[in-house]
Amino acid sequence: MHRTTAYVGHFLTRFERNVKLYMACAALIGFSAFGIYSVLFNLYLLRMDYDVSLIGHFNAVGLLSFALFSPIAGNWARRAGYRRTLVGGMSLMVMGYLLAFPLSVFAGADKTAEATRTDTAPVVDGHLSDHCWDLALPTTDFILLDPVEGAPAANQTVVKILYTADQLYIGLFMADSNAENIDARVVPRDGRFAPRDLIGILLDTQHDHRNAYGFYKHDFQMTDDGAKGYGGNNKGWDGVWRAEAAVLDSGWSAEVAIAFSTLSFAAGDDMVWGFNLERLSITGRERSHWAAIYQEDGSVLRVSKAGHLVGLRGIDPGLRLELLPYAASGVDRTHADWRGETAGAGLDVKYGVAANATLDITVNPDFAQIEADEEEINLSRFPLLLKERRPFFVENADFLGKHGLFYSRRIADPDFGAKFIGKAGEYTLGILTAQDRGEAGARPRFGVLKLQREVFHNSTVGALVEGIWDSGMILQQIAGLDSRVEWDDRYVINAYAARSAEQGSSGYISGADMSYRHGNFAGGVNYRSIESTFSADRLGFIERDPGIASQSVEFSADWRPRMRRLGKLNLGQAMFIEQRSVEDGWSWEWTTADVWLYTWDDSFVWPWQGIWYRGQTLEMGFDTGDGRKWKLDIGAGLQDRFDFADAYFGTARSASGTLELKPSASLTIEGSWSSVWEYLPGGTLDERKTIWRGRATYFATKRLFLRGFAQDAGYLHERDINLLASYEIAPKSRVYLAYNLGDTAAERAEKLRFKVAYLLSY
Repeated sequence: MHRTTAYVGHFLTRFERNVKLYMACAALIGFSAFGIYSVLFNLYLLRMDYDVSLIGHFNAVGLLSFALFSPIAGNWARRAGYRRTLVGGMSLMVMGYLLAFPLSVFAGADKTAEATRTDTAPVVDGHLSDHCWDLALPTTDFILLDPVEGAPAANQTVVKILYTADQLYIGLFMADSNAENIDARVVPRDGRFAPRDLIGILLDTQHDHRNAYGFYKHDFQMTDDGAKGYGGNNKGWDGVWRAEAAVLDSGWSAEVAIAFSTLSFAAGDDMVWGFNLERLSITGRERSHWAAIYQEDGSVLRVSKAGHLVGLRGIDPGLRLELLPYAASGVDRTHADWRGETAGAGLDVKYGVAANATLDITVNPDFAQIEADEEEINLSRFPLLLKERRPFFVENADFLGKHGLFYSRRIADPDFGAKFIGKAGEYTLGILTAQDRGEAGARPRFGVLKLQREVFHNSTVGALVEGIWDSGMILQQIAGLDSRVEWDDRYVINAYAARSAEQGSSGYISGADMSYRHGNFAGGVNYRSIESTFSADRLGFIERDPGIASQSVEFSADWRPRMRRLGKLNLGQAMFIEQRSVEDGWSWEWTTADVWLYTWDDSFVWPWQGIWYRGQTLEMGFDTGDGRKWKLDIGAGLQDRFDFADAYFGTARSASGTLELKPSASLTIEGSWSSVWEYLPGGTLDERKTIWRGRATYFATKRLFLRGFAQDAGYLHERDINLLASYEIAPKSRVYLAYNLGDTAAERAEKLRFKVAYLLSY
């Protein structure tokens, strides 16, 4: 066995060396030849005045190939000794692409809505009965995204826009032929409930076709908001605005009031904002937009596809200063008696330094109202990625945390934090610093700096520097570059490279991915390479085996047939190569509105240990979907797997279920369960892992709600209970009463907190 293993390892090493040498030579010739050809061909297209779309498609194909193969070819060429020559060939090819880039700037939609100034503000009650609404100019003609893409919506929406010196008012009437089925349900702001009918508003106040605010209103009581920009979605943004809705015989209506002080814009006359609306009508099974959005756009409110809002004059965002102080008191106990009375205060500050720049400061933040992380059964050898829920870190998290290089959950219990996000011209600067309360009295400090430049159309290049230090000693540093190229609103290319350094050791990580979306088809490829000495365990979150070099390539393709009930088909292929192992396999997945099925056929090799196996994974599930007074979600799976903890190859069976009940408009009850049974090679049960969860939410009024959450992971000897009562005094001003229990094998900790937070806005 040992001789066979040695022979296999020797053969694989020689084969890999020869293949890399041959591929480096081929890449050298190919990149050089195609680079020269791309320069000449682009010059020809430009000279002959060909259609921009033809030039765009030609260069997109080349850029996709370049993003996928250049990191691999560069690594092979470095080992073969041809790296400098290869870089020259790739540079020629990139020059050819860049010649055509300026021609590809997308001309956005020209649909226009006009706002009307009024001296008398409407009463925001959901009814468009105030006289001032008669002065507003209506706009309509929503276009379907689904079910018939590009057709006029059967259930049309009428929009009217008014404004005063300090507020923007949007009135909407949503016609509905099945108005009797509209679900008038009370849910919280930024709530978890999936609504039946929804209207979404997008405002690009900078009119840069990149950054925007989003406001969402449910047909009765739900409101939600967020921001899109700085390189990602920003669900952490929380604006000052109000919305009310009313269900009518022929549909439903809504009124939205947005404070200008909560928006970033440069004051002036005859301003033009980007503007769009999205409507989801579950009763009519329609999804429509005011400025048309298509499947190839990813089925989202793309800022670059927005229309225009005109008529805004003589408005000013003001000082844009928000002070949110809080005071809290409570008691703790870790044993039998309540003791350890606590009292504290803190402050959150948000200041609009300029029209495109915001400074956030948090001092002694308190997160007692944040629900505990949901436990998951982890069958991999990597730790779980925990979702960020803390408001200070959630806002603009996508901008600072790309590619896993920064993971804010590393900052466990901050004393203070400061964050600056500012945009000047085509440059965006992000800075974050925070001090953590570490173990054994440690006070580590974190620092992150990100500079990003917009190039061409919806494309960016950026640089990142971050570090953690304590007591004057640098514990870890990471510096990197990244880029995003979006082409013709169909192609997206992301590439990045970074270097880590700590205690005399350093290493590199690099990667690239490309994706394509058009009509009913989407696909993508990504590649990643990690050196054995790269480390981000103190600052970021990257799934990898510490101290082990690895490379991975993944491919996926999605197809959504025109037949509605057929749903979506996904095909994927992946290969992961480490110094000690090789894993590859194929997968396919079928999903509809109700059913999903997933399979994975893979092989795993540990040559130096003589371990070689092929395995299969089969998972399936059923989901009744939203829009009923109850919802059922069940799933089951069978998996061949290698147990890294106990070093054996066996099988695992899984089952899960979730039942959600809505007995009234004010009460939602949810229970879920998941179990995994792990079996030894001979079929004997090794271990069973089970997690139970329960959640209930009750609304006495729109402003007052009660929430309870409990979970039990018996196999980990862990139990959590969170109870919360919350009353909204005013927008972003609340009173909380919270009880939290964390019970583990090591300790049992209970906390009871009373907290008041009140917003002062200037």
